[in-house]
Amino acid sequence: MNHLLSKSELRKVFAQKRNHLSPQRRKNASESLKKTFIPHLETFSNVLSFASMAHEINLTDLNIYLCKKKKLFLPRICENNLWIYQVDELKDLKKSSLSFLEPDPNKCRLVELNEISSILVPGLVFDKHCNRLGYGKGHYDRLLSQIEAPCFGIGFFEQLSATPLPQEEHDKPLYKLYLF
Repeated sequence: MNHLLSKSELRKVFAQKRNHLSPQRRKNASESLKKTFIPHLETFSNVLSFASMAHEINLTDLNIYLCKKKKLFLPRICENNLWIYQVDELKDLKKSSLSFLEPDPNKCRLVELNEISSILVPGLVFDKHCNRLGYGKGHYDRLLSQIEAPCFGIGFFEQLSATPLPQEEHDKPLYKLYLF
């Protein structure tokens, strides 16, 4: 059925599904993510993560771990693109105009894309072919087209589409999905 829906309709359906997950379901997913993914991150030197928004899977514990290991890199929206900063302390984040946390450029070091060894990518919808739909602004699409590091989709099981997502020429599949 999903193949009949437009990208905007898919975003709406899956955002609603994700936003209605129970607090316990969210907590269990975040715990599973932490147990499963932290050991995997040992193999990467610099990890571009994301600061979770309200209804996304909670990456706080994972980001704290990466921060302690001096491996945490987070995006900041600048000029409609994602600029990447090394974050040494989570207190160096501030609320963006879109109400999510991002690095304070006065406290965090701007880095070159070739410094990133892996990327954790948020999304609203994923499919079994490792395709994703984000929020529709293209920030991650532009970033992923410029970087060679393995990209991992991160989210909830409920964000997996049973049918392939519509794809455009600029869409780049992720390396692997980690849905909890």
